[in-house]
Amino acid sequence: DPAFDDDRDLGTDIGEDLSTGSTSGAGDDVGPTCSTEDGGPDLIFRWAAPEDGCYTFETTGSEFDTTLGLYAPCTGELIECDDDGSEWPTSMINRLVREGREFLIVLDGYYDASHGDYVLSIDSEPIVEYESDGDLGEATGDSVASGSTEGEDNDFEPECARDGAPDVAYLWTPSRSGCYRIDTEGSDFDTTLTLMDYSGEPSCVEADVIECDDDVESDTTSAINYTATAGETIMIVIDGYNDDDEGDYELNIGLCPDP
Repeated sequence: DPAFDDDRDLGTDIGEDLSTGSTSGAGDDVGPTCSTEDGGPDLIFRWAAPEDGCYTFETTGSEFDTTLGLYAPCTGELIECDDDGSEWPTSMINRLVREGREFLIVLDGYYDASHGDYVLSIDSEPIVEYESDGDLGEATGDSVASGSTEGEDNDFEPECARDGAPDVAYLWTPSRSGCYRIDTEGSDFDTTLTLMDYSGEPSCVEADVIECDDDVESDTTSAINYTATAGETIMIVIDGYNDDDEGDYELNIGLCPDP
């Protein structure tokens, strides 16, 4: 049995203005946990994710001070609650949801007098997942990785490139903390080199770029001096500066030269 009854079953539908109407005259079945007040009349919607994705639940366009909560249907456990995550006074929740996961969505008012016309929208974006072309472990030295970017996919758009080109990505986990020089010396095309944080977990936000380099002085190869922490994995992306820059690459990792 559900923890509390829903007022409307949205199925697996998504879209802007998915549900509209008024909370005036509705019951007050659930007290919002993200309000210091008692909350107003609320509406409860049952919904399930149609596919894996990053979903945005929002009340933008509503005419009163809303709160928005996601609850587990069977237990009533609160999963997340938001007051003013969208433009005040409306609410927004962004969450990675797997296909078939079901929620009870509670649209409530912040104060007991907060009620009126509401808009509920649910939108989705693809999950951000980074796939590597290999794991270098703790390897250091000349040519720890080599090959060709020709025929590879263009998965990344480096900040220090004009267009980006076919690219390759490697994971690297230093065994010791310190300063390392990571470069593409020996590559035969105009490279870019990007270092990115890597958690290994799917996310709804892009990974942070640690640093991006195009050319070392007047050369067409790239180099970054990176202060590493032992055991922390990063992603190293070798890309081209222009969309037609591709070819044979060399990746080298060594200690930073003495100043």
